[in-house]
Amino acid sequence: MRYFAICGGAYAGAWFGNPWWRAAINAWAEETPPPPAEHLDLALDAPNLLDEDGIDWLMEANYAQPFSAAIRRWQLEHGAEEGHLGGGLWFPPGVPELPRRLR
Repeated sequence: MRYFAICGGAYAGAWFGNPWWRAAINAWAEETPPPPAEHLDLALDAPNLLDEDGIDWLMEANYAQPFSAAIRRWQLEHGAEEGHLGGGLWFPPGVPELPRRLR
């Protein structure tokens, strides 16, 4: 589990599986609703089941201000410091600390 948290936090901060995913997708959907409305449920819980239109919509989110702003807002609300949002590793409460050799 720690490995997945490290990978998600370090390499894929805006990908499915991170705890802020739902907040980011909902913010994006408010700004730009998905092609069919059912795609929102899939994007939240099973993005691998989206069709091409849904994937295109989801890929656009990664470059949109509402999506990234929702991630930053979620992280700040859950204990991140402003300086940690631009880079480095930050994990939400409950994720085990990294071993000293990996810090």
